[in-house]
This record gives sequence, structure tokens and C-alpha cells, in this order.
Amino acid sequence: KERIKEKRGITLVALVITIIILIILATVAINFAFGSNGLIRRAEDARDYYANDTAYTDESMTNVESYLDELITEIESSKGEIIQTTESYVGYYADVDGNGSVDGIIYVDLADTEKASGRWNNDNWADYKYTPVTEGLKEYTVSKKTYTGFGNQWEKPIITAVKESTGAERFYVMALDDVNEGAYYAWYDVATGKLDKTIGTGTNDFGDGEENTAYVMDKWVNEDWGLQNNNINNIDMWGVIQEEVEAGWFVPSKSEWSAFGCLAYNEMGVDESNYPNYGFHEGYWLSSQRNNNFAYYVFLDRGYINAQPPSGRGSVRLSTTF
Repeated sequence: KERIKEKRGITLVALVITIIILIILATVAINFAFGSNGLIRRAEDARDYYANDTAYTDESMTNVESYLDELITEIESSKGEIIQTTESYVGYYADVDGNGSVDGIIYVDLADTEKASGRWNNDNWADYKYTPVTEGLKEYTVSKKTYTGFGNQWEKPIITAVKESTGAERFYVMALDDVNEGAYYAWYDVATGKLDKTIGTGTNDFGDGEENTAYVMDKWVNEDWGLQNNNINNIDMWGVIQEEVEAGWFVPSKSEWSAFGCLAYNEMGVDESNYPNYGFHEGYWLSSQRNNNFAYYVFLDRGYINAQPPSGRGSVRLSTTF
């Protein structure tokens, strides 16, 4: 009987210990699950965080979508509508390379049939003529509605080419500024008596400026007409403009400058008395050759085209097409 009582006592103690252990484990489990930092609380926090994060993500995506819509709208509006061939854009500014800056002024629009010929300042040497082209041209847009240049004397929109366009170039452009503002150059100092690509005074050489420039540049580089830069006070212009020529710019021909002169005098208001107000100098070299001894030259201070020896001095303003 004593043994039975002893076994029952041991069993009762074991039961009490087991109950105490279970209570402890239950308390730990409850705290783990329901405490201030417990599993349930963490689950609730995770639920709330996910809900908040989802709302934040939705708001962020909405903001991104809104920004992209605004950006696309801005790009489309800046692209502008394609300009038409039924309107002349002579006098507009040109962003030739499409980088957002103005490079020059359009002085010939090949789609313009009304200005396909003319004479600058009633000068017999200053005729020009081109054949109008209205099909197969590049596409262009107005990239900016207003720009003012030439000493704040001339305000017009800016034209630029559509990048994907692959048609023929429509416009002739005169640079806004001289090559190295204020500098004077010889045409080709030692070339007097050697010029061999000559034209008469009444010859229309519109469209020949780029070819003329390439021809004389080759002569100068190879010193076919003599040493380069013989006059250190007025070095030859060909060495100075090599980079611009490689980029597509050229010295305008006699007739190309005549077309520009018509724009400058007839529309912009330039004349012999006020040309400095527009940022011009008194005289400019042309790429055309008068005879073996003379290259054509613009006497802007006198309002006509004439010629002078290639050892003379003058300013240089380049032209291009786009």
C-alpha cells in the first residue's frame, strides 16, 4: 500500500509539473502570437504595409504615366506640323543639324516658284536663277515660333528637318555669323594669274558654291597654285574653313550670294549705310573666279559684286543646304 501511495504521489507531482510546463508553453505561444511584437501583430503590420505599399505603388505608377503622357505631348507639339511646299520660307531661320540652335537664315526655298530668279540691288553682275523643285523634298517642321537675330533686327520662326526624312534638300542657308568674327583673310595669296575655273560676269552659277569650294580647297591643300598662307598678315581662308567645309558648309558662289542679297536688301532692310547693324562687314569673298587674276567679291559697303586679286583681304561667311 505504501508503494502504491508513493507511485500516486510521483504521478501527481509529474502531472503538476507537466501542467506547469504546458501553462508556460501556452503563455509563450500566446505572447508570440498575440504580444505587441507577436506573430499576429506582425501579420497585421505586414498586411497594413502591403496595403500602403500597394497604394503608394499605384500612386507612383499613376504619376509616372502622367509624366510620360505630358512628355509625349510636349515632344509631339514641339515636332510641329510638316510645312508645305505651297508656302515660301525664305527669311526663316534654320536649325541645320537639329540640335536646337540656330545656324543660319534661309535665303532660297527651292519650292518657291515666285523667287526663282532675281537681281540684287540692280547690279548687272548679281543675277541668279534656279529651277524650282516641289516634289521629292525632305520634310521640315517649324521647331520654334520666334527667334530674333542679326543684331536683333530680324524676327522669324525656326525651321528644322524631320530626322527620318530622306528627300532632297530644299533650302539654301547663310550662316548667322562670319568665320572668326572680325577676321580678314586672303582668298589665296599667291594664286594671281593661276585661277582656271573662271566664269563671265553675266553667268548664272547658282548651285556651284559647294563645287567651287571643293575645287579651290583641293588646289590649296596640294599647293597647286603656290605656297599656302604666303601673307602672314592675311592668311588664306581655305585653311581656316576646312572643318566647316567637311561638315557641309561652303563659300557661296556669285549667284548664290545674289539670292541672299535680294533677301537682305529687299526684305530685311540691309543697305550700304546700315549693314553693320545686322552684323555684316564691308566685303566678302565668294568662291567664283572672275578670270585668271581675280576672284569675285561682295562689296557690301557699295552694294554690288565685283572682283579683286586673291591676294586681297576680305571677310568670309559660309553657306550650306539642308
